[in-house]
Amino acid sequence: MAEVSDGLATLAAPPSTEVARHTVRRFFELVLRGDYPALEPLIDENAWFNGGPGGGRQRARSFWQARLTRIDYGSVSLPALYRETDVETYRAEDLAALRPARSLGTSVTGNDVLVRVPITAPRVGRTRVFGDEVVFVLRPVGTEFVVTELVEDFQFQ
Repeated sequence: MAEVSDGLATLAAPPSTEVARHTVRRFFELVLRGDYPALEPLIDENAWFNGGPGGGRQRARSFWQARLTRIDYGSVSLPALYRETDVETYRAEDLAALRPARSLGTSVTGNDVLVRVPITAPRVGRTRVFGDEVVFVLRPVGTEFVVTELVEDFQFQ
């Protein structure tokens, strides 16, 4: 924050939505590699995972740490998981302007960005490895984004 007496204030624009999309792409790359230590910094320490009606809310970091120990994502490829052209990106003002209003399972405020990823291959064989879509809420931190909430109708089987 600048004081009037300073005479000059430098304003910084929030990172672009393309940076948010890159964060989501990196998130999935690390999940598919099973690399929780590299994934952890992408998830804010206070982030939540919302597992849909039957899954409830829990801390995102502990949820993903447990998930990566229980599910082997090694046979899933990123291009088969989702199509980049299907990914939707919204800022708070974009969601407010949608008519009719669209429910994405969460809300976005300030400079946060919501990224909705429809999953094209939620199963490997008979094993469900993802929900039908994953919704990310990302908060800008400097020139990057961190995940503050994940919404996915997914429960361990």
